[in-house]
Amino acid sequence: MDQRIVLIYKGDLSEIPLLLSVCRICAVLKYQVEVICGYCNFVTKRELSDIGVNVVVLDSNLPRLKNNPTTKLVYWVRFRSFVKSASKNFPQNCIVWLGSGDTAVALYGIKLNNSFVLHLHELYDENTFYRLVLRKISKSATVIVCPEQCRAAIFQVWFKLKETPFTLPNSVYLHPRRKNLVKGSTLIEQVQMLIGGRKVLLYQGHIGSDRSFLEFARAIGAINDKWALIVMGKSHDETLDLLRTGCPNLIYIPHITPPAHLDVTSLATIGIIMYTPSSLNNLFCAPNKIWEYAGYGIPFISNKLPALQNILFEYKCGICVDETKGNILNALNEIECNYVDYSDAATRLFDSVNLQTIVKQIINKCSNN
Repeated sequence: MDQRIVLIYKGDLSEIPLLLSVCRICAVLKYQVEVICGYCNFVTKRELSDIGVNVVVLDSNLPRLKNNPTTKLVYWVRFRSFVKSASKNFPQNCIVWLGSGDTAVALYGIKLNNSFVLHLHELYDENTFYRLVLRKISKSATVIVCPEQCRAAIFQVWFKLKETPFTLPNSVYLHPRRKNLVKGSTLIEQVQMLIGGRKVLLYQGHIGSDRSFLEFARAIGAINDKWALIVMGKSHDETLDLLRTGCPNLIYIPHITPPAHLDVTSLATIGIIMYTPSSLNNLFCAPNKIWEYAGYGIPFISNKLPALQNILFEYKCGICVDETKGNILNALNEIECNYVDYSDAATRLFDSVNLQTIVKQIINKCSNN
């Protein structure tokens, strides 16, 4: 197919599963796909290259620049200049997919003579500057994409949009679906030894004060002979140490680049989803882990947040609780006693979304603009 897609992302493409899914889907649909990104690890870049996706990496040192304000500013300018130059060679019928709000803000003012997708992963409700700039960019976007329906409705109100943005959930395009497929992995074997035949409550994702799940740790600490708590992801503050006070024997696994982390996910009996209700972005969260759990038929327990309550009201694939040790233990028991029903519901949730169909609709709308 002659249609060309250029996906632009300012950060590390390797760490954004949904954008990787978009690349793979566009390749399957026979579009010509090119990626311009700040960074992409060698393995991911090779995998994309193998399916015909050309990845242009701006800075192999990007991971080391993230925490330095001066170098971040210099990188911002370099990224903007690089994309501005590259955009002059984009053919007229090319569709540009701006991979994040951060990317779009960095490129604000650069005229794109193309249909373009504005992909907003976050609400930015605590960043007035970003919202003002994104509102201006939204006026010329051909399609706006959000990961969750409530976020789409909020953006429609904030930006005074004529149409509600597309909802493209943070699902997984190439999910293994079947558990225990990995054989011979040293990490998995070590984790299985630590689990020792117990059932597993898993948290995966960023570990920080805005996602603290201490009461979950205390609950598992009280039944540590039957349940193991696995915590997987980047630790940003003292939260991990605090969790260990509740469950001294928790199993910590540092961040694993997607999609390899799904090997650990497959070990879970039940998943945790936890966000402190400190912002609209958290209240209307759209975590990847919902879909990563659901792909394996893994139910989840979460705190009471509107976005998660909406999903559970429709699919009954888990339980929302007030965060007390007793409530969490009751939820564990309820799911354990009715595990097949909850697991089947999680599978139905995962099967309710067809990423390829949604991406094709987005591309078709851009093509017909």
